[in-house]
Amino acid sequence: MLRPDFADIFDRLTQKPFSYSLNTNGSLITPAIAKLLARHGNKLIALYGADAQVQDAITRHPGSFELTMRGMRYLKEAGAGFTVQIIPMRDNYHQFAGMIELAKSLSPSYRIGAAWLYLAANRAVGRNAEIKRQRLPVSAVNIIDPAIPSCGPAPVCLSTSMNQSAKSPGAHYIFDDCVMQSRQYHIDPYGRMSFCPAIKDPAARFSLREYSFAQIWDEALPAYARQIAATDEYQQNCGICTLKSNCHWCGAYAWLETGRTSAPVPYLCEIARERQKHEIAWYNHNRRFFSLAGMTIQVDSDLPFRDDSFENKFNDFYINSVGEDALHISHHYELPDPSLWAGGHLVYDKSPWMIYHKSSSWIYLGIGRRKKNPEIRTVALFNSDHSTAHIYHSNDDMIRRTRFSSLTALPSDYIMFAHALADRQGIVMHSSGMILHGQGYLFVGPSGAGKSTILKLLHEYGDVLCDDRVIVRKWSSGYMLHGTWSHGEIPLTANQQAPLRAIFLLKKARLCKIEAIADPKQIFLELLRRVSRPIQTAGWIDKMLSNVTALAAEVPVYRLSFTRDKRILQALETLTGPLKPVDRQWPVEFEQAWEAMAESRKTVVRQERPESLHE
Repeated sequence: MLRPDFADIFDRLTQKPFSYSLNTNGSLITPAIAKLLARHGNKLIALYGADAQVQDAITRHPGSFELTMRGMRYLKEAGAGFTVQIIPMRDNYHQFAGMIELAKSLSPSYRIGAAWLYLAANRAVGRNAEIKRQRLPVSAVNIIDPAIPSCGPAPVCLSTSMNQSAKSPGAHYIFDDCVMQSRQYHIDPYGRMSFCPAIKDPAARFSLREYSFAQIWDEALPAYARQIAATDEYQQNCGICTLKSNCHWCGAYAWLETGRTSAPVPYLCEIARERQKHEIAWYNHNRRFFSLAGMTIQVDSDLPFRDDSFENKFNDFYINSVGEDALHISHHYELPDPSLWAGGHLVYDKSPWMIYHKSSSWIYLGIGRRKKNPEIRTVALFNSDHSTAHIYHSNDDMIRRTRFSSLTALPSDYIMFAHALADRQGIVMHSSGMILHGQGYLFVGPSGAGKSTILKLLHEYGDVLCDDRVIVRKWSSGYMLHGTWSHGEIPLTANQQAPLRAIFLLKKARLCKIEAIADPKQIFLELLRRVSRPIQTAGWIDKMLSNVTALAAEVPVYRLSFTRDKRILQALETLTGPLKPVDRQWPVEFEQAWEAMAESRKTVVRQERPESLHE
């Protein structure tokens, strides 16, 4: 905004279908500029203190704090959303908590800027000495900016990603990914264009007065990238460092520190060493792994988990590390800015959910039961294939006081998992399942059909997988039946699997009998009715129809008419072979659940069929 023609440039730029990101301290924002900034894009307003005394001292401009506050007021009046960007350093770190509170009061969106400061590109000795003095201790950096691999903040640039990769360093040009794989560009106040705001090497910046945009984008920047190879200095230091995955080294930062794009940055080395210690502690307290139907579910939390954060039903599904096929869930304890779903397509609007589709993401808003002025309690952000989820809670009650009844903390985990399983030839069935003589048997039917009852009758003869949701998945060896934690009346679950021997369609009757069903259309329709359904996209429907068709054609399906007693054994043994009780100790919860079921059933019988009490 130092340029007198800023408004003209911005106006011309934003008339095109481009997204933009603007970094400013807000001091030069006028009402006219604020109206322009109401156009869709990212506005980051820097905050250097929680009050005028600290910010004015840091910026060395008396009145700068008030000018920043004024700029934000102009933006609010113009209806221009913005993000407050807190810039932490030694002279304001004592106000860090206060800056966060101030940021929250100024905008629904705030972020923490880089917790370590870059040196000035002009190599000014006095200025860089002051920047180094203002840098935070590495322990503070890792409190403010914990970069946890896999689910932590994305690398600041593709050069960082290159450094963190396992490829041989000799195969790299330092900025090759930055230039060839990025769709972003940066123009400084002097009209010089490059691929990144952090790159200050004059050889990497090209004047738009001398070259066209196309010449810079298509020719000059790729040519520069091919000149900057990873040298022996990189290969012998950062390239072989065991802390690569913990480091945010970048060729641009290396140039700012040393004038060499392959040089190590000692301050970043210190941060990486401390970050490794932080990461180990974070893994222990903030990350859990579970297995389900051959998948690993990695669950992360911004706040530490308690020993009892998850209900007991998950106990059998805990594992110690991530597998090859992983889904990721991250829990956050503050709602995101509405810009997350603004501009998205509303595909579902029925209490308690509003669901938006935006770009390649699905955004679920948990709005409760209120029809007027609904209160958003939860926001769930899924990627296109529902393999990654970010769950935003309105407060931290979930992690501090209550227990997770689902890994996503949503009413059902299958909002997420049903999509992921469809891609893996898997189906979540509203059913109960057991393993008898090493073979899996699936019992399907609507609510009240007897899925829980039949497991109570059979539980002592094998292994109960679950009485409400069971997963059928096709592997190279055939169909397998997988247990889940989503039980109904019977609190028995097992993280086990077995070859699927047969599927039974349940029917309560006075006599027990098994009848094979040969009509493929009837089988298909019966199974399709029992599929647990998430939001039904066209892609999911196509996959599920294909999966159910294959299942109906390959696995035997029977009509099982049964009574509520052990006479069912004789009928089942025609398929399973002789069934004998397995000696084991049953959980107290199971016995209590069955007693409650039995008592409830007696009440129903007395009310509806008193003549049948003696049958």
